[in-house]
Amino acid sequence: MGEIRSYRCNACDHDFSRHEGRGFVVQMLYCDRCGCSRQIPTVDDKPVSITCECGGSIHESARPRCPACNSSDIGDDTGPFSFGVIKWD
Repeated sequence: MGEIRSYRCNACDHDFSRHEGRGFVVQMLYCDRCGCSRQIPTVDDKPVSITCECGGSIHESARPRCPACNSSDIGDDTGPFSFGVIKWD
């Protein structure tokens, strides 16, 4: 089961959410360099890695990157409008 997590960028204070993990039908992958996302069908438990057009690697375990400033200095969003973690499938 996948999750939607809320994050806060420590560099620019931008709040954002991100789909993570595998659902029953699709899984979310992210680039470890630019942070772009790719949704692919969930086929099996084998790790998937795709080369991004920026030259980075798109995979399931890429750390979150801020969509506003591209920083990887990210923490959990604990602000008053944070929703924490939501499960999805």
